[in-house]
Amino acid sequence: VKTFDTNGDSFIDRREVSEMFAGLNIPDDPDSFFEKFDENKDGKLDEQEVVKMLENADFQGSVLATQLMALYLRGGLHGDFARHLMSGFTHKHLPSNKVINIKDRRTGLLVQEFIPNYVWYSLKLMYDVKLNRAVVQSKLAHTLLAQMSRARGDKMDAPQSASEIPGFIRQHNLDTVSLHRKPEAFRTFNDFFARGMDVDVYRPLAHPDDDMVVVSPADCRLMCWNSILDSTKFWIKGSKFTLSNLCGPKSKIDLKRYEGGSFVIARLAPQDYHRWHYPVSGKVVKVEHIDGALYTVNPIAINKPVDVYTTNKRAIVELECGGKIGNCIMFVIAATMVGSYRLWRTEAKKPVVEDPFPLEVGHTVTRGDVAGEFRFGGSTILLLFEPNKVKFDLDIVRNVESKFETLMQVRDRIGRIQ
Repeated sequence: VKTFDTNGDSFIDRREVSEMFAGLNIPDDPDSFFEKFDENKDGKLDEQEVVKMLENADFQGSVLATQLMALYLRGGLHGDFARHLMSGFTHKHLPSNKVINIKDRRTGLLVQEFIPNYVWYSLKLMYDVKLNRAVVQSKLAHTLLAQMSRARGDKMDAPQSASEIPGFIRQHNLDTVSLHRKPEAFRTFNDFFARGMDVDVYRPLAHPDDDMVVVSPADCRLMCWNSILDSTKFWIKGSKFTLSNLCGPKSKIDLKRYEGGSFVIARLAPQDYHRWHYPVSGKVVKVEHIDGALYTVNPIAINKPVDVYTTNKRAIVELECGGKIGNCIMFVIAATMVGSYRLWRTEAKKPVVEDPFPLEVGHTVTRGDVAGEFRFGGSTILLLFEPNKVKFDLDIVRNVESKFETLMQVRDRIGRIQ
């Protein structure tokens, strides 16, 4: 009741029932439903009437409703009944938006990532139609995307761009308390976009005393497979997606070591914390840079025959971890509007005024430490481990089997070395 009692009168009125039905995708007409359970005809549902409504089979036909009730019964809301409800969950979907459904790892709820209608249809137009896919993969399109991203990046690096920061914070309802600097202290929008965070407080490291635990590299939407080959069965549809093409023809990496290795995709959206962190500890043995295209990393493109990961601009960082872990590769994938990135070894001693320490071959890096940052846009981190080294957590694996990305926080556990 507290979740949807917007006027705070301890009852659910007709308008609040309509909002509940819209938010929870309940398969019934809200007006007839209201009439059915408003037994005393006073225009609102009291506690006993709400209980009867919750027991109704049609109401329980909503997956979101039953998940929310289960979360409440387990005590997972901690008294804050709107805490885990993302935009679009408790409000009727706007017709000007499309959504990508994602499973929230922390709550188990199905949540929705909104895409403006014009963006959705432009992506569908570019990547759904065979002829248009051929055009967008042409050299001319590569050049135009690079020019567009470079121009946008230059604009976001200009001092005037700082004026866009307050609007971006409001648009995405960002929590700025966790940041090293106050929003007004950032000189440009890109400085804010690549903002640092006090991760020890706001993103604590999972199992800090167990280096065998593999952690999420980013605040992201994550998928994982026991073998990189399995990722091409229903998710990655690029015809040229192979380990050899991912590393590029000039790579010095021993590809045989990673054939059939465990694979992770960590997709960042524009509103996310845009620094990534090391999933395991090790020594940096190779850093390679590949110039390339700047396709979108949106699932609309990944799920189509477009070679995004093997064509886009990217960096490759190989870690020698030793022992049971073996070696690991981090692929830093740039994307549309994200033409630049920086590689880091660890956080600065004075993060409020200093950038993290730059990365070089030979550096030893620590699980959970900051590894780099993207500038404006959303992008992706790929992880590749040697075969049969990682056992991924079951909840993530099940979500992948259902074709759902899992909403994760950086430094959360995603699996363990076996």
